[in-house]
Amino acid sequence: MSSVGKTRKLIGASANCFCSTFTLKCARVNSTIAQFGRLKRQVYPKRYPLRIVNPDGSSFDVMYKEPRAIFHLPYDTSEMSPEHVAKYMLERKTRMSKKSKTVVQTITEESIDFDHSFLLLISSVGDLIHLGDHVTGNSVDVRMAAFYGFEQKGSLYSDSYRIFLTYNGKVISPFHDIPLYPEPSNDSVLNMVVEVCRFTNAKMEINKELKLNPIKQDVKKGKPRFITNLFPNKGYPWNYGAFPQTWEDPRNVDQHTGYNGDNDPLDVCDISDIIPPAGNVIQVKILGILAMIDEGETDWKVIAINTADPKATEYVDIQDVERLKPGLLKRTVEWFKYYKVCDGKPANKFAFNEEFKDQQFAKEIVKHTHQSWKDLIGRQRDAAGISLVNTTIQLSSEKIPSDAAKEHVDQHGMVSAPAPLPENIDHFFFVPC
Repeated sequence: MSSVGKTRKLIGASANCFCSTFTLKCARVNSTIAQFGRLKRQVYPKRYPLRIVNPDGSSFDVMYKEPRAIFHLPYDTSEMSPEHVAKYMLERKTRMSKKSKTVVQTITEESIDFDHSFLLLISSVGDLIHLGDHVTGNSVDVRMAAFYGFEQKGSLYSDSYRIFLTYNGKVISPFHDIPLYPEPSNDSVLNMVVEVCRFTNAKMEINKELKLNPIKQDVKKGKPRFITNLFPNKGYPWNYGAFPQTWEDPRNVDQHTGYNGDNDPLDVCDISDIIPPAGNVIQVKILGILAMIDEGETDWKVIAINTADPKATEYVDIQDVERLKPGLLKRTVEWFKYYKVCDGKPANKFAFNEEFKDQQFAKEIVKHTHQSWKDLIGRQRDAAGISLVNTTIQLSSEKIPSDAAKEHVDQHGMVSAPAPLPENIDHFFFVPC
C-alpha cells in the first residue's frame, strides 16, 4: 500500500481563531481503498464537492479531487489544542462511498504536522485541511460558513475578566450583532449566547452598559458574584445564557405578569447534555417558557435544547421535557424560586401558578422581546445607559468599523491566571421542603 503526499503552501492562522477563512494543506497519510475485501488504488479524473459540516450544523462545499465526503467536526473542537485535535483524528476514520466502493482513511502519527494552525478537518483520501487565512494554490476561494468565536481578556473570577465575541474573526456585540434567528423562516431554532456553563457558579452575563457588551462576571458589593449551590444542584443545573437581539423593556408592563420587564436580554436555559464553554454561540430549539417575577420585575425563562444534542429531535414541546427528563422542570422552578434566599432575599414568584407555558406561547414572547430590541436599537426607546455600540447594524447610529472594535478589545489586558475561588464554593444551601 503506497503513501500519497502533496503539499500546498499554508498561510497559517492563530490557534484560537476558529472563525476565519481557511487554507488547504495536504499531508502525507496512509490510505486504504477496500472493495469487497480487494485492495485497489482508485483514480478520479474529475473534481468533486467535499462537504464540511460545522458544529452548528451549517455546511459548505469545496471542489476537490475525490468523490464527495462528509466530515462532522466534534462539538468542542474550538476548545481543543492542535495535539488534542490530532489525537481525535488518529482515533477516527473518515469513510465515504461511491457506488459499491468504500474508502477508508487512516491517519498515522508521522503524517501530522504541528504548526500554528488547528488541524480540524479531514477531507478525503490522503489529505488534511487546516484552518488558515486564505484558500491558496489551485483551490477556489471559498469562504467558511459563519463561525462565532470569542476572545478572553483579564483574569477569570475577577472584575477585569471579559469575553468578547467574534464573527469570522471580527469583534461583535453579543447583544446586537448576532441574529436572533439563524434561519428567518424557522422560528423554532434560535441563536443562544452561552453565559454560564452547567455545574459552574460564576454568574457571568452579557454586560449591557459596557462597549460591545462583553460577557462579564456580575459584581455584588464590589466582589465578583458566585451562585450558591442550592441542594442538590452544583451551580447552575443547565447551561444558561441569553437570546441576542431581545430585550425585556422596563417601561413596558407585561400583559401576562402585570410587571415591567427587567431591562435584560431574554434568558435561556439549555437542558442539553452538552456543556459548551461560556462565550459560545449555539443553536437551540425552543420548548417552553416560565414566567418568573424577580423583585417586582418580569423575568421570562425560556426552556430550550441545543440542536447539536443527539436526542434533540425527540423534544418537540414542553411536555417532552417531563417525559424524557422527569423532575427537571420541577427542579428548575425550585432553583429559580430559592437561589437568592441564601443571600437574604425573598423567594421569587411566578405567574401561571408556577406552570410552564408551551412552545407556541414561548415563541410569541420571543417575538415580542425581539420587537422591543428593534425599538431600542432604532432609538425609538430610551437606551437608559445601555450601550448600543455594534459593528453590523447598518442603520444604527452607533455602528463602528471592525478596526475600531478590535482596537477597543486590544486595550484590555491579556488573559491571565484565574483569581482564587471563594473558600465556600463547594458548600451547599438547603431549603426546607
